[in-house]
Order: sequence, then C-alpha cells, then structure tokens
Amino acid sequence: MKKLEYAPKALDDLQNIKDRITELYGLDVAKKCMKKITTTARQLEQFPEEGVELRKLLDINTDYWYLVAPQPQIRNTSGRIMLISN
Repeated sequence: MKKLEYAPKALDDLQNIKDRITELYGLDVAKKCMKKITTTARQLEQFPEEGVELRKLLDINTDYWYLVAPQPQIRNTSGRIMLISN
C-alpha cells in the first residue's frame, strides 16, 4: 500500500485552516473539519487512483494526483454550530 505524504505547503495550509476555524467556531469544530479533510486524503493510500492525475490536468510531467475533499459547511443557527458534510 502506498503511503500518503503531505507537502510542507499543504501542512502549513492545514494548520492555517485549523487555526482559522478554531478562531471562528472553537476547537471541537476545527477538529471535526480537520478529521474530514485528512480522512478524505488518507483514502488515497487505499485507492491511489481516486483523484485526477496532474499530468493530465495540467499537461506537466509529474507523478502527483489531485484530490478534492468535500467541503464541510459550517452554520451558526440558534446559538448552535452545525458541521454539515456534503
């Protein structure tokens, strides 16, 4: 099985996402969002061809794949924060 590796920029982006969500909605919501993102990314270990080859998408010579994680929606209703995954 292939092993998922995050590029340094991706790790920075994930930390920034977590920090911003924590700032806006609290740590519990941020942890749920991060779990959804990383769970989707880890699917590439079992299904490495689930994404799109960047070689085909951008017409460049690379072995990287592109994967879009479902974007969770965060709503604040009646004092409650709801995390909704598509």
